[in-house]
Amino acid sequence: MEGVIKHVRPLDKYILEAEFTSGEIRRYDCQRLIDEIPAFQVLIHDPEIFFHLQITSGGYGIAWNDELDVASEEIWDNGIAITLSEK
Repeated sequence: MEGVIKHVRPLDKYILEAEFTSGEIRRYDCQRLIDEIPAFQVLIHDPEIFFHLQITSGGYGIAWNDELDVASEEIWDNGIAITLSEK
């Protein structure tokens, strides 16, 4: 893993845009989590929850509540690297 999350922004269609302390930006599609993990289906039933997230202590992940979170390593490993021109 290259770093911890410095900033995260929820985008439409369950996409997260995370900036890491290294300066790299990754876009991560949460749809797979919704499809594979029943607890994440709450995001379909109440889409506004998706936009109310926070970076966990130390920047090692993001969380919506005590039951829904994603590790920074998951976002780094499975997110798509983007350049500033793609933002």
